[in-house]
Amino acid sequence: MTYLLNREVTAIERVSGGFCVTAGDETFECSLLVNAAGLFADRISAMAGDDRYTIYPCRGEYYLLDKIPDDLLHMPVYPVPRPGVGGLGVHLTPTIDGNLILGPSAEYVERREELATTAPMLCELGAEAKQLLPALDLRLVTGAYAGVRAKLVPKGAANYGDFIIEESPLVENLIQLIGIESPGLTASLPIAKIVEEMVSSRLHPSEKSDWRAKYRGIERFSELSDEEKASRIAENPDYGEIVCRCETVTKAEIRQAIENPLGARSIVSIKNRVRATMGRCNGGYCLTRIMNILHFEYGIPYEQIDLRRAGDHPFSGVVK
Repeated sequence: MTYLLNREVTAIERVSGGFCVTAGDETFECSLLVNAAGLFADRISAMAGDDRYTIYPCRGEYYLLDKIPDDLLHMPVYPVPRPGVGGLGVHLTPTIDGNLILGPSAEYVERREELATTAPMLCELGAEAKQLLPALDLRLVTGAYAGVRAKLVPKGAANYGDFIIEESPLVENLIQLIGIESPGLTASLPIAKIVEEMVSSRLHPSEKSDWRAKYRGIERFSELSDEEKASRIAENPDYGEIVCRCETVTKAEIRQAIENPLGARSIVSIKNRVRATMGRCNGGYCLTRIMNILHFEYGIPYEQIDLRRAGDHPFSGVVK
């Protein structure tokens, strides 16, 4: 399997036996096309010949709190859903790493990639969260982020749009995954199983003898015993260099994150794999150190390092 990242699909043409997909100056031919383009799934569907869908972007803001005392909250807390509101409202979610997440909001926006967070929404989410947990201290907020839901119903609709998981009745061999919003993350694995069965029933692939059904994640140095830490450092000195102090992430873990199977090398892709830059300093200490590793050890020029996606550069050029 080959992953081709950072390629925007610009055209899809029906050809004998399947599709011809154009992405920039590259073209790819396939007999079966799976449309899992998220916020842009309606546009991909229309390119392929099925124009029945419209995505309505709906932003959800979240706020991340510092690690909380063990006795403050042990489980997710959800409010009773309110009538006429397209969501469950703010809820409190303890993470497996000890942080607390509060949110999300539900705000229809014009742009599909409107990922800005806002001060008014922080106040609104904070007020709702304190109704659920009066002891909550909002001074512990260390970060804010937003995502955009791919809704199939517009603002003010009285109903929810269900997930579209089907072969298009209009275009043969086009498998559609459209409107996968909340709880899409929870449903992602069973959705993948459904798609696997749909694809297998058409292509009849043979199973690889060396296929690993389980992927082993990157071992967390911070969670090891002192004896295990000493052993890792003896085996690989990079474990003895702490790159991210807040989350105790070592250089060895950073290197494993950079060398991931997908080939994703943005700062955020590293953060998502080993939590570097996720601490209370938000990368104030480790961000430049991660960039130095990418530059000196992997040969990526500073001005070409991506923060989140291709072209999203923290640096614009050299000062002197």
